[in-house]
Amino acid sequence: MLAVHRRAGVATVLGERPLPAGDAPVTLAVQAHGQDYVLLAGVGDEVPTPVATADGRTLDSVSAGGFLGVWLGLVATSDGAPSTGVVTVERFEYEPSA
Repeated sequence: MLAVHRRAGVATVLGERPLPAGDAPVTLAVQAHGQDYVLLAGVGDEVPTPVATADGRTLDSVSAGGFLGVWLGLVATSDGAPSTGVVTVERFEYEPSA
């Protein structure tokens, strides 16, 4: 798992965590704390742990070149190389904190 912040065409790795090959399910989560977004990952029955924190203050429309808002989602890539890998998203949940 790789957490990347891209700004003005420059990619900065915020954090990474190796994930085992195989069929073990991976849980990815985001916790928002004010303007900070903590990105978490867990494998199998493991409780997700923090991998990186993204600073939401850099996502304003001026800094982001007109972009407005925060979009959260998953991306799987083989970085342009041929691949036989498969990613299956079984569930997506949004749970606002109280």
